[in-house]
Amino acid sequence: MPTGIRIPGTANYSTAPGIMPLYSEPLGIFNFIGKPDINLKVYTYKRYRYDDPYNPGAQITETWSTLSVPQTQFDSYIVVNPSVLQFADVDIKYDLIADNDGHIEINPNSYSVYDSGEHDAHHDVLPHPSFYIQITAKVTPKNGDADYTIYKSFDLNNVWSETVKWLADYNGTNRSKRLFKEIKNLENE
Repeated sequence: MPTGIRIPGTANYSTAPGIMPLYSEPLGIFNFIGKPDINLKVYTYKRYRYDDPYNPGAQITETWSTLSVPQTQFDSYIVVNPSVLQFADVDIKYDLIADNDGHIEINPNSYSVYDSGEHDAHHDVLPHPSFYIQITAKVTPKNGDADYTIYKSFDLNNVWSETVKWLADYNGTNRSKRLFKEIKNLENE
């Protein structure tokens, strides 16, 4: 009597010689290969201001921060089991999920915060979510049986970088659309 079980789809004959499973193909609908990087970039722009209404003439630091979330393609990491394709059609879709301490967002583009630096102003903090991918596989058997859907989530390697740029000081006279145009141009560099 053999003391092992042969795993379908493997060439491991040594644990159960002479015993063959009824279905001897690789198991599973799809595989997500590796743990791909998602490159998350934070752009921070700062400048000194001297127009604090609570402390006129004092230097304060005004800050804009944006987290740019790339629209990454993960198709090359998803492999559908060719054995399954013999008896079913498999439609794969995926979403990028951001988890910010339990607050979930699907396919976010960016996050932005502004801090005036003024006395008693509310100081927002840029979120630092964890990103993962959720794959949805709709399996349609070719024999007419009912479709079924599989949902599976996979971790991504969150790679963070930050660029900090200082802008010209603000003295109370040059606040205009030009500043925001300058920020937009820096983000596109």
